[in-house]
Amino acid sequence: MYVNNNQRISVYPNIQKTNINMNELETFRIIGVDVKKLNSKPIHNRIETEKLLGVTNQTLNKFKKKGWIKTSKYKNRSYFTTQSIIECIKYQLQSDRVNSEWRDIWN
Repeated sequence: MYVNNNQRISVYPNIQKTNINMNELETFRIIGVDVKKLNSKPIHNRIETEKLLGVTNQTLNKFKKKGWIKTSKYKNRSYFTTQSIIECIKYQLQSDRVNSEWRDIWN
């Protein structure tokens, strides 16, 4: 949406622009996340989120139950913000968390 003086107006005014640093960007590309598609819009539906994360509907539901990804509901449909998808990916990649869980299995 544009106004007369060519200022850009956000269609989603309450959604913050995500900031991904270069290391995270490269990591996302290596693991197969389509960063262009992820940043193309601030809100994604369930099917788009499954494709972005490379998971099934069951896995996405487990992520929601564990609190790894936050959803917003509108008219009985789940939507995910770009920021919540990024936070879910970061949580999955935390080496300290993975290492501590791995140690706990063997102790």
